Amino acid sequence: MLTVTITLDPASRAVMARLQTAGPRIQAAILNAIDEENQYTIGVITARRLSRRGPDTLGVRTNRLRSSIRATKAALNPDGSITSAIGSNVIYAGVHEFGINRTVRVRAHTRTLARLFGRRVAPYTQHVREHPRRMFFPARAYIRRTLEERAGRYQVIIGRAAMDALNPG
Repeated sequence: MLTVTITLDPASRAVMARLQTAGPRIQAAILNAIDEENQYTIGVITARRLSRRGPDTLGVRTNRLRSSIRATKAALNPDGSITSAIGSNVIYAGVHEFGINRTVRVRAHTRTLARLFGRRVAPYTQHVREHPRRMFFPARAYIRRTLEERAGRYQVIIGRAAMDALNPG
């Protein structure tokens, strides 16, 4: 058996000691940096993808989707990976993000009409029976596309946070 002994100079020993004690500090700094960058990303999503009208954007109708975009707090997993997510709790957010091409069931409902063949008429209520409807809606990928565009920015801020935590001041 061959044994190799490496002797570190005092400066290298100091760096190794700093690395061993800085682990939790670096992890906390990275988690905070991801949380902060997620907020900037949400701003980009709402400003560029959900506020303007266009072929690959949604525009604003009621502000419900735009105001529902949230990020989960970055968390360190037992395997050392970090998990964070950006999404919405609005039911139609997934349809806009991923698109749809299938038949859906429209539930029975009533509607009030005030126009008939383009002319104004006295408002009246109409009952609509349950029925199938073929839906095709292209994916807008407003969250995924923005995250892909900003992936380089996430790498920069994670590296910067780790270096700042390692070398405070």
